Amino acid sequence: KYIEDGNDDARFYHGRALINFSWFRDRKERPFWSLSGRDAIADLEIALGLYQNDREGNRELLGAGHCNMAYFLCLDDAAWGIYDVKRARGDLDWLVTYVPREEWTPTYPEYFHSEATVLYHEYLGARADISSREAREILELSLETNEKALNLFRKWTFVELKVNILEQLRELDRHS
Repeated sequence: KYIEDGNDDARFYHGRALINFSWFRDRKERPFWSLSGRDAIADLEIALGLYQNDREGNRELLGAGHCNMAYFLCLDDAAWGIYDVKRARGDLDWLVTYVPREEWTPTYPEYFHSEATVLYHEYLGARADISSREAREILELSLETNEKALNLFRKWTFVELKVNILEQLRELDRHS
């Protein structure tokens, strides 16, 4: 209701994007999910635009918004409706602009995980066109970055990414 009334508090748009994502990720609730990934992206775009009105005061919120955007853009699920790894890389770059990597520990394990996720999806998109050495470098950097997240907080999505990366590394070993 607050958003529908034309209010401009970025946190409401950002919050709705996160709620949208949470409903999407919950398999039991997905049948009741009435929005789309594009709706979440649109809400994040509005939130980021509003946060820009006070860049210094909203520095951490801008970082969080760009982190969420990078992660959302790497959801490779047709039901989500949007997958754009190149754009995710841009949002990751903005995240680092607002919240430098040195500030991620210990407060922001999700930032490490989102960076590892983008790296992993960059690998998936490029693996047919790069050498096995380059592929291994990307995967190892993704794994190392995800380990930083896991060292701060154990979350199933962090573990799931680790399993996927290790699977791809084993696949590279089988073809070497």
